Amino acid sequence: MISDSFRYYGCVLYQVIEQPDQHATIQRLNCNILNLYLVNDDLPFYIKYSTNRTGPWSSSFQLTHQERQKELFDIYREYITVFVYGHVGIAARLYAELQRVIGVSSRLQEDESIQRRHNKMYQIKGRNGALDRNISRSSFSEILKNHAERLMHK
Repeated sequence: MISDSFRYYGCVLYQVIEQPDQHATIQRLNCNILNLYLVNDDLPFYIKYSTNRTGPWSSSFQLTHQERQKELFDIYREYITVFVYGHVGIAARLYAELQRVIGVSSRLQEDESIQRRHNKMYQIKGRNGALDRNISRSSFSEILKNHAERLMHK
């Protein structure tokens, strides 16, 4: 039987390798945190998933994850958190967007809540309030495409 984690991680990794007109390499980062990957040696991303079929969904970030996210952001100047919500879709956020919602603190855990109405975008809320924009189901592909375009123009 195929585990839930294989299915959920697989759908994210598939989006990376199937980006049009782009060559992608993926490697797993060995840093004592599972589900952390690096695309083309310069774009780290972390995968979280929920098996719940409907929202609202909630996600927690342990202090060690928050610290590692900041370290990777400082090294690579970007960091993406990719969420897979049941069979509904995938949404991705850049480090700065995630920090606006959950903040930076010394709390052992930060939480956020995500909801999506039928055929609408994701709405994200955390301890610091709601994200100032909604997130589309194609957000991860858009981030990957924008990153590749920035690299081409360097």
